[in-house]
Amino acid sequence: MYNHHLVEMVLALVGAGIIPDDPEDKQEVQHVLRGCWINKIASCWGIEDVIGVDDTLTEDEAREILYTVHEEQDASIGINWDVIEARVNDFKREKV
Repeated sequence: MYNHHLVEMVLALVGAGIIPDDPEDKQEVQHVLRGCWINKIASCWGIEDVIGVDDTLTEDEAREILYTVHEEQDASIGINWDVIEARVNDFKREKV
C-alpha cells in the first residue's frame, strides 16, 4: 500500500471523528495501518482513472465501471489500462 493511500485513510478517520486531528495520533494510526499492509500488496484504481479514459463520464458512471471491472476481473490478467478502457467502451455501447 502506498503511503499516500494510508494518509487518505487516516484523514478519512479524522473526518469521521473516529480519531482526533492530532499529529501524534494520526502518525500512530498511520503506523498501525502500515503494519497491517507490511506483508500484502494492493493496486488501487479510482474513479479518477476511469474518468481519465473518458472525461465525459460522471462520477457515478465511473464508479459503476470501476466496480464492474473489479467484480469481473480475470486474475490471470488483473486490472490494467486496457481492461479499464475496454469496460468504458462496453459501458458506452450498452448505454446507447
